[in-house]
Amino acid sequence: MTTTRFQPLKMRAAPPVTLRQSCKIGDLEGGGGGSPLPTPGFTVKTRDEVGHKIFLNICSSPLVPLPPLWHQNPPSTPSPFSQSSPTPLGTLITTYLTAPPHCLHGHMDSDSKKKAESALAIPMHLSSPPRSTVDHLGNTCMVLDCVINPVVLEATTQSRPLKMFLVQLALGETEKKLSRQVDPQFKLPKMRTKGELAPLETSLLNQGCRDVSSSLERGNQILEKGEESSENLELRLPGTVIGGKKIEDSITRKKVMLIEEEQEHEKTAINAKNTTKSSSVLPLPQIEHSVVRFEGKPKATSAVVTLHLPPTHPSPTSTNSSRNSKSTLDNSIQITSKIDSVNVTLPGYAPVHVQLPLAVHADKATAVVSLLPQNKKVLTLTLPFASFDEVTKWTER
Repeated sequence: MTTTRFQPLKMRAAPPVTLRQSCKIGDLEGGGGGSPLPTPGFTVKTRDEVGHKIFLNICSSPLVPLPPLWHQNPPSTPSPFSQSSPTPLGTLITTYLTAPPHCLHGHMDSDSKKKAESALAIPMHLSSPPRSTVDHLGNTCMVLDCVINPVVLEATTQSRPLKMFLVQLALGETEKKLSRQVDPQFKLPKMRTKGELAPLETSLLNQGCRDVSSSLERGNQILEKGEESSENLELRLPGTVIGGKKIEDSITRKKVMLIEEEQEHEKTAINAKNTTKSSSVLPLPQIEHSVVRFEGKPKATSAVVTLHLPPTHPSPTSTNSSRNSKSTLDNSIQITSKIDSVNVTLPGYAPVHVQLPLAVHADKATAVVSLLPQNKKVLTLTLPFASFDEVTKWTER
Protein backbone atom coordinates (compact mmCIF):
# COMPACT_ATOMS: atom_id res chain seq x y z
CA MET A 1 0.00 0.00 0.00
CA THR A 2 1.53 3.29 -1.07
CA THR A 3 1.07 6.49 0.88
CA THR A 4 0.50 9.68 -1.04
CA ARG A 5 2.90 12.37 0.03
CA PHE A 6 1.49 15.63 1.27
CA GLN A 7 1.29 18.37 -1.34
CA PRO A 8 1.64 21.93 0.07
CA LEU A 9 -1.58 23.89 -0.04
CA LYS A 10 -1.70 26.54 -2.77
CA MET A 11 -2.93 29.36 -0.55
CA ARG A 12 -2.73 32.99 -1.60
CA ALA A 13 -0.75 34.93 0.96
CA ALA A 14 -2.61 37.96 2.24
CA PRO A 15 -0.61 41.19 2.66
CA PRO A 16 0.71 41.83 6.18
CA VAL A 17 -1.69 43.75 8.40
CA THR A 18 -1.46 45.31 11.83
CA LEU A 19 -3.72 44.56 14.76
CA ARG A 20 -7.09 46.23 14.70
CA GLN A 21 -7.68 49.54 16.46
CA SER A 22 -9.20 47.86 19.51
CA CYS A 23 -5.90 46.03 19.99
CA LYS A 24 -3.44 48.72 18.96
CA ILE A 25 0.17 48.34 20.03
CA GLY A 26 -0.02 51.06 22.68
CA ASP A 27 -2.70 49.07 24.55
CA LEU A 28 -0.76 45.81 24.58
CA GLU A 29 1.81 44.58 27.05
CA GLY A 30 5.32 44.70 25.70
CA GLY A 31 4.23 46.51 22.54
CA GLY A 32 6.88 48.00 20.29
CA GLY A 33 8.16 48.37 16.77
CA GLY A 34 10.24 46.09 14.59
CA SER A 35 9.37 42.62 13.35
CA PRO A 36 10.26 40.26 16.23
CA LEU A 37 9.94 36.51 16.12
CA PRO A 38 7.50 34.77 18.47
CA THR A 39 8.97 33.06 21.52
CA PRO A 40 8.96 29.23 21.23
CA GLY A 41 6.70 27.26 23.54
CA PHE A 42 5.81 23.67 22.67
CA THR A 43 4.85 21.68 19.58
CA VAL A 44 1.74 19.64 18.80
CA LYS A 45 1.87 16.86 16.21
CA THR A 46 -1.22 15.43 14.55
CA ARG A 47 -2.46 14.31 11.12
CA ASP A 48 -5.17 15.36 8.71
CA GLU A 49 -8.01 13.21 7.39
CA VAL A 50 -5.77 11.43 4.87
CA GLY A 51 -2.88 10.83 7.25
CA HIS A 52 -0.54 13.72 6.39
CA LYS A 53 1.46 15.09 9.32
CA ILE A 54 0.70 18.53 10.72
CA PHE A 55 2.93 20.30 13.24
CA LEU A 56 1.51 23.19 15.24
CA ASN A 57 4.03 25.43 17.02
CA ILE A 58 2.43 26.94 20.12
CA CYS A 59 4.42 30.14 20.63
CA SER A 60 3.93 33.57 22.19
CA SER A 61 4.24 37.30 21.62
CA PRO A 62 3.21 40.32 23.71
CA LEU A 63 1.59 41.68 20.53
CA VAL A 64 -1.26 39.24 21.18
CA PRO A 65 -3.38 40.57 24.06
CA LEU A 66 -4.35 38.73 27.19
CA PRO A 67 -7.82 37.18 27.49
CA PRO A 68 -10.42 39.26 29.32
CA LEU A 69 -9.82 39.61 33.09
CA TRP A 70 -6.23 38.32 32.93
CA HIS A 71 -4.77 41.85 32.95
CA GLN A 72 -6.35 42.46 36.35
CA ASN A 73 -3.76 40.26 38.09
CA PRO A 74 -1.21 42.22 40.16
CA PRO A 75 2.22 42.69 38.54
CA SER A 76 3.81 40.47 41.19
CA THR A 77 1.76 37.55 39.89
CA PRO A 78 2.76 36.88 36.27
CA SER A 79 0.20 34.12 35.83
CA PRO A 80 -3.19 33.48 37.44
CA PHE A 81 -2.01 29.86 37.89
CA SER A 82 1.22 30.70 39.77
CA GLN A 83 2.07 27.83 42.11
CA SER A 84 3.47 30.19 44.74
CA SER A 85 0.47 32.53 44.81
CA PRO A 86 -2.47 31.33 42.70
CA THR A 87 -5.04 34.05 42.07
CA PRO A 88 -8.82 33.70 42.37
CA LEU A 89 -9.02 33.80 38.56
CA GLY A 90 -6.69 30.81 38.24
CA THR A 91 -8.73 28.87 40.78
CA LEU A 92 -11.92 29.87 38.98
CA ILE A 93 -10.71 28.64 35.58
CA THR A 94 -9.32 25.40 37.00
CA THR A 95 -12.59 24.67 38.78
CA TYR A 96 -14.54 25.43 35.62
CA LEU A 97 -12.43 23.06 33.49
CA THR A 98 -12.18 20.20 35.98
CA ALA A 99 -15.48 20.11 37.87
CA PRO A 100 -17.76 17.25 36.76
CA PRO A 101 -20.54 18.68 34.56
CA HIS A 102 -23.40 17.58 36.78
CA CYS A 103 -21.66 19.14 39.81
CA LEU A 104 -20.73 22.45 38.15
CA HIS A 105 -23.68 24.27 39.75
CA GLY A 106 -22.50 23.12 43.15
CA HIS A 107 -18.97 24.42 42.58
CA MET A 108 -19.64 27.79 40.93
CA ASP A 109 -22.33 30.43 41.01
CA SER A 110 -23.66 32.13 37.88
CA ASP A 111 -21.33 35.13 38.13
CA SER A 112 -18.26 32.92 38.57
CA LYS A 113 -19.19 30.84 35.54
CA LYS A 114 -19.55 33.94 33.38
CA LYS A 115 -16.14 35.18 34.49
CA ALA A 116 -14.53 31.83 33.72
CA GLU A 117 -16.14 31.71 30.27
CA SER A 118 -14.92 35.21 29.54
CA ALA A 119 -11.38 34.40 30.72
CA LEU A 120 -11.29 31.36 28.41
CA ALA A 121 -11.86 33.49 25.29
CA ILE A 122 -8.16 33.17 24.48
CA PRO A 123 -6.90 35.38 21.61
CA MET A 124 -4.66 33.51 19.17
CA HIS A 125 -3.27 33.89 15.66
CA LEU A 126 -2.46 31.14 13.18
CA SER A 127 0.32 31.77 10.66
CA SER A 128 -0.60 32.03 7.00
CA PRO A 129 0.10 30.51 4.61
CA PRO A 130 1.04 27.10 6.09
CA ARG A 131 4.71 26.20 5.62
CA SER A 132 6.09 23.01 4.16
CA THR A 133 8.92 21.03 5.77
CA VAL A 134 10.08 17.41 6.11
CA ASP A 135 10.03 15.00 9.03
CA HIS A 136 12.88 12.72 10.12
CA LEU A 137 11.95 10.24 7.38
CA GLY A 138 12.09 12.87 4.66
CA ASN A 139 8.32 12.97 4.16
CA THR A 140 6.77 16.36 3.48
CA CYS A 141 4.56 17.76 6.25
CA MET A 142 2.81 21.02 7.14
CA VAL A 143 3.78 23.52 9.85
CA LEU A 144 1.71 26.35 11.34
CA ASP A 145 2.44 28.74 14.19
CA CYS A 146 -0.19 29.46 16.84
CA VAL A 147 0.71 32.73 18.58
CA ILE A 148 -0.73 33.53 22.02
CA ASN A 149 0.16 35.92 24.82
CA PRO A 150 3.29 34.97 26.87
CA VAL A 151 1.34 34.95 30.14
CA VAL A 152 -1.12 32.42 28.70
CA LEU A 153 1.75 30.25 27.46
CA GLU A 154 3.37 30.36 30.90
CA ALA A 155 0.05 29.43 32.50
CA THR A 156 -0.12 26.23 30.41
CA THR A 157 3.03 25.02 32.19
CA GLN A 158 1.24 25.42 35.52
CA SER A 159 -2.20 24.08 34.61
CA ARG A 160 -2.64 20.86 32.63
CA PRO A 161 -6.41 21.37 32.10
CA LEU A 162 -5.71 24.80 30.60
CA LYS A 163 -2.99 23.34 28.36
CA MET A 164 -5.31 20.62 27.06
CA PHE A 165 -8.07 23.18 26.51
CA LEU A 166 -5.69 25.47 24.59
CA VAL A 167 -4.47 22.60 22.39
CA GLN A 168 -8.05 21.72 21.49
CA LEU A 169 -8.81 25.34 20.61
CA ALA A 170 -5.68 25.52 18.44
CA LEU A 171 -6.46 22.25 16.66
CA GLY A 172 -10.02 23.39 16.10
CA GLU A 173 -8.83 26.62 14.49
CA THR A 174 -6.35 24.63 12.39
CA GLU A 175 -9.21 22.44 11.19
CA LYS A 176 -11.18 25.51 10.13
CA LYS A 177 -8.20 27.17 8.47
CA LEU A 178 -7.25 24.12 6.39
CA SER A 179 -10.87 23.12 5.68
CA ARG A 180 -10.02 19.53 6.51
CA GLN A 181 -10.47 17.27 9.50
CA VAL A 182 -7.67 16.98 12.03
CA ASP A 183 -6.99 13.86 14.09
CA PRO A 184 -7.76 14.48 17.80
CA GLN A 185 -5.10 11.89 18.69
CA PHE A 186 -2.27 14.40 18.99
CA LYS A 187 1.23 14.06 20.42
CA LEU A 188 3.49 16.54 22.20
CA PRO A 189 7.00 15.79 20.86
CA LYS A 190 10.01 16.90 22.87
CA MET A 191 10.72 19.96 20.76
CA ARG A 192 9.94 23.63 21.26
CA THR A 193 9.36 24.27 17.55
CA LYS A 194 9.25 22.34 14.30
CA GLY A 195 11.49 24.38 12.04
CA GLU A 196 11.88 28.13 12.35
CA LEU A 197 9.06 30.37 13.48
CA ALA A 198 7.69 32.93 11.02
CA PRO A 199 8.14 36.65 11.80
CA LEU A 200 5.07 38.24 13.29
CA GLU A 201 4.55 40.62 10.37
CA THR A 202 3.84 37.61 8.15
CA SER A 203 2.04 35.63 10.86
CA LEU A 204 -0.55 38.15 12.03
CA LEU A 205 -2.72 38.02 8.94
CA ASN A 206 -6.34 38.93 8.60
CA GLN A 207 -7.54 35.65 7.08
CA GLY A 208 -8.04 32.16 8.41
CA CYS A 209 -7.20 32.91 12.06
CA ARG A 210 -8.92 33.36 15.39
CA ASP A 211 -9.31 37.15 15.31
CA VAL A 212 -7.94 39.02 18.31
CA SER A 213 -10.54 41.78 18.51
CA SER A 214 -13.52 39.48 18.03
CA SER A 215 -12.22 37.20 20.77
CA LEU A 216 -11.96 40.15 23.15
CA GLU A 217 -15.42 41.34 22.14
CA ARG A 218 -16.90 37.90 22.92
CA GLY A 219 -15.31 37.94 26.36
CA ASN A 220 -16.47 41.48 27.10
CA GLN A 221 -20.01 40.67 25.92
CA ILE A 222 -20.16 37.81 28.39
CA LEU A 223 -19.23 40.18 31.21
CA GLU A 224 -21.72 42.83 30.09
CA LYS A 225 -24.74 40.50 29.86
CA GLY A 226 -27.16 40.49 32.74
CA GLU A 227 -28.11 37.75 35.16
CA GLU A 228 -31.19 36.74 33.17
CA SER A 229 -29.07 35.59 30.22
CA SER A 230 -26.63 33.57 32.29
CA GLU A 231 -28.41 30.30 31.49
CA ASN A 232 -27.73 30.80 27.77
CA LEU A 233 -24.07 31.47 28.53
CA GLU A 234 -23.61 28.25 30.45
CA LEU A 235 -20.59 26.31 29.19
CA ARG A 236 -21.58 22.68 29.15
CA LEU A 237 -18.73 20.22 29.16
CA PRO A 238 -19.35 16.70 27.85
CA GLY A 239 -22.29 15.19 29.76
CA THR A 240 -22.49 12.47 32.34
CA VAL A 241 -24.17 9.08 32.47
CA ILE A 242 -25.86 8.04 35.68
CA GLY A 243 -27.63 4.74 35.67
CA GLY A 244 -27.44 4.69 31.89
CA LYS A 245 -29.32 8.01 31.59
CA LYS A 246 -28.13 11.43 30.46
CA ILE A 247 -28.53 14.35 32.84
CA GLU A 248 -30.30 16.99 30.76
CA ASP A 249 -30.95 20.17 32.74
CA SER A 250 -29.64 22.07 35.72
CA ILE A 251 -32.63 21.20 37.92
CA THR A 252 -32.13 17.50 37.28
CA ARG A 253 -28.41 17.87 37.91
CA LYS A 254 -29.10 19.52 41.26
CA LYS A 255 -31.48 16.70 42.19
CA VAL A 256 -28.90 14.13 41.15
CA MET A 257 -26.29 15.88 43.30
CA LEU A 258 -28.56 15.70 46.33
CA ILE A 259 -29.42 12.07 45.63
CA GLU A 260 -25.75 11.20 45.21
CA GLU A 261 -24.87 12.94 48.49
CA GLU A 262 -27.64 11.05 50.30
CA GLN A 263 -26.52 7.76 48.75
CA GLU A 264 -22.94 8.49 49.73
CA HIS A 265 -23.97 9.15 53.34
CA GLU A 266 -26.03 5.94 53.35
CA LYS A 267 -23.11 3.93 51.96
CA THR A 268 -20.78 5.40 54.57
CA ALA A 269 -23.20 4.56 57.36
CA ILE A 270 -23.75 1.02 56.06
CA ASN A 271 -20.02 0.41 55.66
CA ALA A 272 -19.35 1.67 59.17
CA LYS A 273 -22.12 -0.55 60.54
CA ASN A 274 -20.85 -3.62 58.71
CA THR A 275 -17.29 -2.95 59.84
CA THR A 276 -18.32 -2.92 63.50
CA LYS A 277 -20.34 -6.12 63.07
CA SER A 278 -17.58 -8.11 61.40
CA SER A 279 -13.87 -7.55 61.02
CA SER A 280 -13.80 -10.02 58.09
CA VAL A 281 -15.29 -7.50 55.63
CA LEU A 282 -12.82 -7.00 52.80
CA PRO A 283 -11.75 -3.48 51.81
CA LEU A 284 -12.96 -2.05 48.52
CA PRO A 285 -10.62 -3.49 45.85
CA GLN A 286 -8.66 -1.04 43.73
CA ILE A 287 -8.71 -1.32 39.93
CA GLU A 288 -5.27 -2.56 38.95
CA HIS A 289 -4.35 -0.49 35.90
CA SER A 290 -5.70 0.93 32.67
CA VAL A 291 -4.70 0.91 29.02
CA VAL A 292 -5.83 3.64 26.62
CA ARG A 293 -5.93 3.14 22.86
CA PHE A 294 -7.72 4.94 20.04
CA GLU A 295 -10.21 3.80 17.41
CA GLY A 296 -10.70 5.24 13.95
CA LYS A 297 -8.27 5.74 11.07
CA PRO A 298 -6.82 7.95 9.83
CA LYS A 299 -8.72 10.20 12.25
CA ALA A 300 -9.33 8.84 15.73
CA THR A 301 -12.99 9.05 16.69
CA SER A 302 -12.96 7.61 20.20
CA ALA A 303 -10.75 6.58 23.09
CA VAL A 304 -10.96 2.99 24.33
CA VAL A 305 -10.03 2.47 27.98
CA THR A 306 -9.38 -1.07 29.24
CA LEU A 307 -9.49 -1.61 33.01
CA HIS A 308 -8.39 -4.91 34.55
CA LEU A 309 -10.64 -5.64 37.51
CA PRO A 310 -9.38 -7.68 40.48
CA PRO A 311 -11.78 -10.24 41.98
CA THR A 312 -14.26 -8.78 44.45
CA HIS A 313 -15.81 -10.35 47.50
CA PRO A 314 -19.28 -11.79 46.83
CA SER A 315 -21.99 -9.17 46.49
CA PRO A 316 -25.54 -9.03 45.08
CA THR A 317 -24.26 -7.03 42.09
CA SER A 318 -21.37 -9.34 41.18
CA THR A 319 -21.51 -10.89 37.72
CA ASN A 320 -21.96 -14.54 36.90
CA SER A 321 -18.70 -16.48 37.43
CA SER A 322 -18.91 -18.56 34.27
CA ARG A 323 -15.80 -20.28 32.99
CA ASN A 324 -16.52 -19.22 29.43
CA SER A 325 -15.67 -15.75 28.14
CA LYS A 326 -18.70 -13.52 28.39
CA SER A 327 -19.26 -9.81 27.69
CA THR A 328 -22.20 -7.83 28.98
CA LEU A 329 -23.23 -4.18 28.67
CA ASP A 330 -23.28 -2.69 32.17
CA ASN A 331 -25.56 0.33 32.68
CA SER A 332 -24.82 0.54 36.42
CA ILE A 333 -21.39 2.03 35.72
CA GLN A 334 -21.14 5.79 36.19
CA ILE A 335 -18.84 7.74 33.85
CA THR A 336 -18.15 11.41 34.49
CA SER A 337 -16.01 13.36 32.02
CA LYS A 338 -13.84 16.42 32.56
CA ILE A 339 -11.83 18.49 30.11
CA ASP A 340 -8.90 16.03 30.08
CA SER A 341 -9.99 12.94 32.01
CA VAL A 342 -12.83 10.66 33.06
CA ASN A 343 -13.89 9.29 36.43
CA VAL A 344 -15.35 5.78 36.46
CA THR A 345 -17.43 4.35 39.30
CA LEU A 346 -18.70 0.77 39.30
CA PRO A 347 -20.25 -1.33 42.07
CA GLY A 348 -17.77 -3.17 44.25
CA TYR A 349 -14.70 -1.15 43.27
CA ALA A 350 -13.03 2.08 44.25
CA PRO A 351 -13.48 4.93 41.73
CA VAL A 352 -10.78 5.25 39.10
CA HIS A 353 -9.43 8.39 37.37
CA VAL A 354 -8.11 8.07 33.79
CA GLN A 355 -6.19 10.85 32.02
CA LEU A 356 -7.11 11.47 28.36
CA PRO A 357 -5.60 13.74 25.68
CA LEU A 358 -8.94 15.33 24.73
CA ALA A 359 -12.46 15.91 25.95
CA VAL A 360 -14.90 13.05 25.41
CA HIS A 361 -18.69 12.57 25.43
CA ALA A 362 -19.48 10.60 28.57
CA ASP A 363 -23.18 10.62 27.65
CA LYS A 364 -22.35 8.61 24.51
CA ALA A 365 -19.99 6.18 26.21
CA THR A 366 -20.47 2.42 26.38
CA ALA A 367 -19.23 0.17 29.19
CA VAL A 368 -18.75 -3.56 28.64
CA VAL A 369 -17.67 -6.01 31.36
CA SER A 370 -15.99 -9.16 30.02
CA LEU A 371 -15.65 -12.26 32.19
CA LEU A 372 -12.51 -14.16 31.23
CA PRO A 373 -11.16 -17.58 32.30
CA GLN A 374 -9.94 -17.95 35.90
CA ASN A 375 -12.64 -15.52 37.01
CA LYS A 376 -10.76 -12.52 35.57
CA LYS A 377 -12.80 -9.49 34.59
CA VAL A 378 -12.05 -6.66 32.18
CA LEU A 379 -14.00 -3.42 31.81
CA THR A 380 -13.85 -1.80 28.35
CA LEU A 381 -15.02 1.80 27.97
CA THR A 382 -15.54 3.36 24.53
CA LEU A 383 -15.57 7.17 24.79
CA PRO A 384 -16.33 9.23 21.62
CA PHE A 385 -14.24 12.38 21.29
CA ALA A 386 -15.89 15.79 21.47
CA SER A 387 -15.26 17.66 18.23
CA PHE A 388 -12.87 20.62 18.13
CA ASP A 389 -15.77 22.75 16.97
CA GLU A 390 -17.72 21.95 20.13
CA VAL A 391 -14.78 22.87 22.36
CA THR A 392 -14.23 26.10 20.43
CA LYS A 393 -17.89 27.08 20.83
CA TRP A 394 -17.58 26.83 24.62
CA THR A 395 -15.85 30.23 24.61
CA GLU A 396 -18.16 31.73 21.97
CA ARG A 397 -21.45 31.49 23.85
